[in-house]
Amino acid sequence: MKALRSLSAAFIALALCWPALAVEDQCGDKPGASRWQIKTSVPPGSNLDRGTHVDLLQLVNRPNFDLTPEEAHEYENKFFPKQGNRPIQEGDIVSTIGWLNYVHCKDDDNDYHVQISSSQDGLNGCLIVEVPHPDYVNDPGLKHHVAEVRTFLRNTFYGGDMPTGKPNRSREVEVVGQLFFDAFHLREVETNGPGGGRGVNCSVHTLWEIHPITAIRLAP
Repeated sequence: MKALRSLSAAFIALALCWPALAVEDQCGDKPGASRWQIKTSVPPGSNLDRGTHVDLLQLVNRPNFDLTPEEAHEYENKFFPKQGNRPIQEGDIVSTIGWLNYVHCKDDDNDYHVQISSSQDGLNGCLIVEVPHPDYVNDPGLKHHVAEVRTFLRNTFYGGDMPTGKPNRSREVEVVGQLFFDAFHLREVETNGPGGGRGVNCSVHTLWEIHPITAIRLAP
């Protein structure tokens, strides 16, 4: 009987703790929509820990596809075609190093929206890199990786709390993930410039991103 009471107390304690554990990384209640299948997956056989290194400024200044939103819709569930002879194309796993500039959780899809820059002041522009909530990822291996990325960001830069704004400390990080073109924002390019007006206190010059982030660590 004593053992049963102890077991019941343990279950009650777990039940009381579970809601907090379940919502600590939630800022919204639904997944995204635009190119969501691409954003929450990577090509089969991808190395989720290492990618082809690309200098951050090359990504920050990578030209957009010259397409209208209507033309881009054809690629809602598939990768865009190769851009000429460029060695890195959408869907490739890449890595880059930059200063963590800003992070927040987007309530429209539960992604962590992250900005990294080539300098602490961000004067050369920022690249947007994003990591989805693991609940919206089907592949078990990728699900584990994105959960680790989100935990790293919370614990390393935000004292374990939900990321909101500037990090607690300024450090360079190495980010690994899939090169991705966020065509949804093509509709905003004409009025807000090539980055679609998405940067927060840092200019974004392109719709190219790393999405999803599959690994992140402090730069050596």
